[in-house]
Parts: sequence; structure tokens; C-alpha cells
Amino acid sequence: MKQLIFHLENERALSAAIRAAADEQASLSAAPHTLLITIFSANWTEQAIERTIQEAGDAFPDAILLGSRVPRVIYNGRLSPVGTVISFTFFASAQLRLSLFDAMEDRPDAFAHALSRQLYETPDARALFLLAAGSGYNLWGFLRELSAAHAHHLRRADR
Repeated sequence: MKQLIFHLENERALSAAIRAAADEQASLSAAPHTLLITIFSANWTEQAIERTIQEAGDAFPDAILLGSRVPRVIYNGRLSPVGTVISFTFFASAQLRLSLFDAMEDRPDAFAHALSRQLYETPDARALFLLAAGSGYNLWGFLRELSAAHAHHLRRADR
């Protein structure tokens, strides 16, 4: 795995970040690579974010792109209320799967069981990256339910 992370203060910096990522991708071995691009923006307009997504997607059409608007971006261990952080993560042999769930804020158990079932059906899963939109989501309830759902699937597998 190789990761490049850039803090973009404005859209003009995007082209240089994309060029650096393309150069890095070209320098990697000839084996196929999976690319995850994450984009987190603190204060850019919706149009600027859409252009960023479009440009990154055009440059890397096989990449998985995900991200969100955030109150602050994290870069070099510091919080900033301005700019956008874009990361390019190259995986040598991984397969990435993007799944969308309706978290159903009033039903964290349903979301937890759906996610647990998907993880159980993917026995070689090694990592999980969750993005949750909205500030009212009951994360603790979800995590408790996810743990219980995982234990349930393990018990069923032992039968």
C-alpha cells in the first residue's frame, strides 16, 4: 500500500496533486493496482467539490472515490477549517468494495445487522471504512449492535 495525501487550499492546487498521484502510480510495478481516492472538504463550494470529484475521476477512471463535507479537515495531525484534503491510496493486491447503506438513524440495529452480514459473507475482509452523514446518529448504539450481530454470525457459523 502506498498513500499520498495533499492539503489543497484552493482548486488550483488540484492539478499538481493529480499529477503527483499519476506519477506515483506510473512508478509502481506493472501489476494492476486498486486506487482509493478520498476527498474531504471543509469550506469549498459544492461546485468546487463537484469539479474536484470530476477531475479526479477523469484522471483515474477505475478508482473508487469517496468523501464528505466536514467542519474541519485533518492534515499532518492538525485540524483546519479551510481547504480540502485529498488522498490517493494505491493497493497492490487488494479489492475494494463500496457499499451504501441507509443507516436509519432510529434503527441502528438494522444497519448493524446488514453490515455484519456483508462482512460475514466476505471472510477475507481486512478493513472497514465507515462514513456517517449527520450529527444525530447514535454511533454507540450502532457499535453495540454491530458487535452483537458479529457474535451472532460467528455462532451461526460454528453450527
